[in-house]
Amino acid sequence: MIVNWRQRELTLEDILSDPITKEVMKADSVDPHQLSAMLKETARAWADAHARVQCACRRDQVRE
Repeated sequence: MIVNWRQRELTLEDILSDPITKEVMKADSVDPHQLSAMLKETARAWADAHARVQCACRRDQVRE
């Protein structure tokens, strides 16, 4: 995997498909599909929580 760091950040798929990452996960008995699903769910939960906080902050600004 060759990534030009000036072009973009690595995606989850980039990281999980890296041969070294695959070997480390294999050695640690990590299922890449389960890890990917868990990380995506965590990202969704964080984004939802972040959106709720942003919405609450906007409501508070309107009340002032």
